[in-house]
Amino acid sequence: MPLTTYAEVRPWAKAVKHQVLTRRMPPWGAVKGFGAFRNDRSLSLPEIALISSWVEGGAPEGDREFATPYHAHAADGAEADPQADRLPVRGVQVLKQAVLATGVSVGAVTVPWLQVTAHRPDGSVEHLLWLRGPRPLGTLDYWFLRPLALPAGTRLVCQPESAPLDLRFADPAAVSLHPSGQPPLTPTR
Repeated sequence: MPLTTYAEVRPWAKAVKHQVLTRRMPPWGAVKGFGAFRNDRSLSLPEIALISSWVEGGAPEGDREFATPYHAHAADGAEADPQADRLPVRGVQVLKQAVLATGVSVGAVTVPWLQVTAHRPDGSVEHLLWLRGPRPLGTLDYWFLRPLALPAGTRLVCQPESAPLDLRFADPAAVSLHPSGQPPLTPTR
């Protein structure tokens, strides 16, 4: 349903509040605090409180003089890194050489949750992505706020292991094939 004008939103004010409070609107799916993303379209706590207060206050229209004009937001792919290449990750896999990770691409998943972590050789753990509950349909890219340097020997753990997930990385030249001719990931059990 369109939500571009006051007239379109007002009849749905209570439903909008409920969807915002349960973090179903806007659809995003990534759990806050488990990874930081430059294309995060979820609402901040002050934004959620503002919408809730507006609805509890009777959802008044406000002064049209101060309204900002409607503008279309960039498409999901606008945040994409066209230079980023892909490494498929299923279950537990080990990087044979260092990569500069720029994001995670998740295919259409039917599981209720998905979690991806990077366990570096020094024992530190990088929480890459945790999806839980409702999320947009189809494939979605989660672009890291800052590129993450993952050294050789890093274990990438994707749970459940059947989830279709690709690690996105920056410099394709930095992730060349291993001398064996295999990509720089090794499945482990």
